Amino acid sequence: MKITWLAFLWFLCAGGARAQEKPTSKCVLVVAVRNEIGLPLDGAVVQLVNDNGRKVWESRTVNGEVCLRDFPFGNHSVIVAPESCHPVVVLNVRMSLIAPYRLFVTKPGCPHLTGGAVCMLYARAVDADGNPIVQAQLRTEGTAVFVKADEYGRMVMGIPQNQHFGMIVEAPGYVPLGFSPECIDITKPIEKEAVLKKIGVSVP
Repeated sequence: MKITWLAFLWFLCAGGARAQEKPTSKCVLVVAVRNEIGLPLDGAVVQLVNDNGRKVWESRTVNGEVCLRDFPFGNHSVIVAPESCHPVVVLNVRMSLIAPYRLFVTKPGCPHLTGGAVCMLYARAVDADGNPIVQAQLRTEGTAVFVKADEYGRMVMGIPQNQHFGMIVEAPGYVPLGFSPECIDITKPIEKEAVLKKIGVSVP
């Protein structure tokens, strides 16, 4: 009988100990990031920034989500894809222990002219006084592929990722300007202001 009672007491103590074990901490905030057609967006950077503009947390989405298990009290902002085109900012985010919540964020895509992995190269041709050169064109070195400038001297061309191309901005009466853009991150456009010198004008 003593053995039976001892076994029973051990069972109660063991069960009580298990009941008092600290539960696994849960998410107080889940940020679910989707693309424009509603599919989960993996690898997107999500930041939590306090009212003073200081970043207090950062992670990348896995299966389109990130989980915050704890963060300081007070108002915060959630920033999705801060270094990408069209980042999304959600203001007035506070921690709630009573009713944890999920934020569903749609991240707009970046404006690409093609469906491939390319960076958008934006070039603007101006003279020494900053006036647009509307006769300019942007050309891939060694080819006849080019695009013409608009009324503001702007030109755009897709640059394949991880490939190196020599580019030339040229216009009648001006010295051509060559440069070599590098496409690493397709979410970031490449911007180039090309200041062209008039032919026959000495450079100070």
